[in-house]
Amino acid sequence: MAPKLAAIATALRVMERRSNYLGLDKPTKIASTDHSGLSGAPPVAFYIPHNGRESVALPAPSASEAEVL
Repeated sequence: MAPKLAAIATALRVMERRSNYLGLDKPTKIASTDHSGLSGAPPVAFYIPHNGRESVALPAPSASEAEVL
């Protein structure tokens, strides 16, 4: 009985992977939002060592400017 259940579980995993690969399921979340999915994630700050050029702070994009996929 156990080998049959293992074979069924393997077949289901293969079917699930194939449907994900073919895009048959709902899309996975790829937008950078908070855990609720409602607002944008906080901006990430990068430290760039002084290289002799002026530094310019760029404003964070608003929700209307951000590309949501």
